[in-house]
Amino acid sequence: MTPLLLIGPLLLAAAPVLAQAVPGADARCSLLGTWAAIPPTRPGARAEGSCRCDAGWTGADCSRAALLPYRPTEGYINASAASWGGRPLRFGGRWHLFATEIARKCPLILFMNNSMVVRATAAEPQGPYVHEEIVLPTFHHNPTAVGPTPDGYYLIFSIGTDDPRQIDCTAGIPPCATDPERPRCHDGTPETNGRISMSYARSPLGPWSTKVALPIGGVPVSQWNCKHNNPSALIEPDGRVLLMYHGSTCDKSLKGERLGIAEAPHWNATYIKRPGGPIIAPSNGTGSHEDPFFVSCALSAHTSIPASLARQGSASWWMRSSKMRAATTTSSRTTKAKGTSAATPAWAPPAARTSSRPTPSPGPSPRHPVRANA
Repeated sequence: MTPLLLIGPLLLAAAPVLAQAVPGADARCSLLGTWAAIPPTRPGARAEGSCRCDAGWTGADCSRAALLPYRPTEGYINASAASWGGRPLRFGGRWHLFATEIARKCPLILFMNNSMVVRATAAEPQGPYVHEEIVLPTFHHNPTAVGPTPDGYYLIFSIGTDDPRQIDCTAGIPPCATDPERPRCHDGTPETNGRISMSYARSPLGPWSTKVALPIGGVPVSQWNCKHNNPSALIEPDGRVLLMYHGSTCDKSLKGERLGIAEAPHWNATYIKRPGGPIIAPSNGTGSHEDPFFVSCALSAHTSIPASLARQGSASWWMRSSKMRAATTTSSRTTKAKGTSAATPAWAPPAARTSSRPTPSPGPSPRHPVRANA
């Protein structure tokens, strides 16, 4: 089983990170590097050594993201639209970033009206990225792109589904954007805010087909994970997929933010939420957080650094044995990215809603039949 690392979105500063040791991993290097021991110079002397950090990490204990110097021209900057989040994939000699962009010159606060998923490209992972196309129209938000899978597919997990209703901010931000009686210009939350969709294609260039990965409901309306937002996925070498999400009740009876895990034996199989309570929650001392981000790392560990930790200054770490368990909490602002490798395709995906550039789909796999969209 490939070791995994779960982190928060790209940030510009890093504070020290600690982690609990597990077999095969060295906590002295925050599970982000290896310990190089120096033999004692005299009998009875204490052994010395230092960390050799993985690429992208620095510091005496490898707990700081090597993101400096920051250059204002890097990343994705579109002067005509607000954007949010994003994750790049390497394909065809270039980096392809999938991010949220807010249509019609609206601010991020109107994401439930105007969010769409766009693709931007760059020669280097840090950018600068240039807008290429709209991949998923409004309403689609919080995309996380991963791939290729062992059978050669690229996946985009996002919340929402196609909804043409938009707010026009080209003449200015409408008063309803901050109206407490009509928050974010909605008479109610979009019906699919809380539903995770999965789009798939043989290439980051598309064409994309879409199905529901985690529908709303299936549990009591007051349960902490009746709705699901902020998806982040990771593909294991054997084809299994871990999907982390921000769970919330359907009746708004529970305050705070909680993170949970769903998993599937194959990217196109049914995603099953792990039973029990959340893995990150105010009730278990790990805080109230959202926007997790999965990547792989070289050591046997999971760690979680959600977006809200940038504001609150703490990070929750998990170690992998047979299943995920809480280990420790400490200060951190870090990020790391590492791709997965392709393998021989094993089967073809089922038919589903397809983008404007359709391609034939051979039907469901006998092993992983399609679950009906909710």
